[in-house]
Amino acid sequence: DYDGQLLHVPTQSVAMFKGCLGGGEAGVHHRSPQIARTGVTRLFLCANASKPPADRGA
Repeated sequence: DYDGQLLHVPTQSVAMFKGCLGGGEAGVHHRSPQIARTGVTRLFLCANASKPPADRGA
């Protein structure tokens, strides 16, 4: 069970959360309302930072 701070994001809002590679503090505990069998769809977009390419000696 999570016992930290709770923040509410209003309906139809966009929120961005840093991931585990974001550095600093731990990420967020995310909870969204259930949408199963409601006819509602949800978009989840995950954008990961890429690591620099390995030096190929070129």
